Amino acid sequence: MKFLFLFLVIIGFQGFSQPGCEDGKYKILIYGMAKNPSQSELALDQKWNIEKISVAQCRVNAKLRDSVKTENEQTWARIAKELRIENPELDYQKQLYSTKRDLNIIKSMVHNSNVANSIWKNLRKKKEDFLIYENMEILDKSKYAISVKKWKRENDAKPQSRTYNCIVDLSSESVVLKD
Repeated sequence: MKFLFLFLVIIGFQGFSQPGCEDGKYKILIYGMAKNPSQSELALDQKWNIEKISVAQCRVNAKLRDSVKTENEQTWARIAKELRIENPELDYQKQLYSTKRDLNIIKSMVHNSNVANSIWKNLRKKKEDFLIYENMEILDKSKYAISVKKWKRENDAKPQSRTYNCIVDLSSESVVLKD
């Protein structure tokens, strides 16, 4: 009976022996002054199933940097093994750069498309308002879903209530309203 109990305890603790992936997400630790992640970074984190956890929002010492680096190296090694990617950290950084570049292209495409005309149609002057891009999602290599809102500069505290969900395909250079 003791051996059965000991066996169950060991099996139970094996789930805790792999830090950083308890809820199916890979945990990457970050430190330093807090900054809001960009839409590109949020979309890529969702695609890679990564959750970033802030461990210190101040200046850090070498000991904390080293412990964070060690934890993150273990997480990147686990990602490499599970996703069969040779250098996942470098691959992630390349995709982040590419996604940021794509977001700039998407903003330009939406702004210059017929979709923008339907977004602006109830406003008197286009120059008084600007668009907010949020909830970016990577659907495919060149296909993205993104939400667009109007924001009036006159009353910055209240964005317009209407949100437009768009599908943007960079390969065919098309912007389509989802709703």
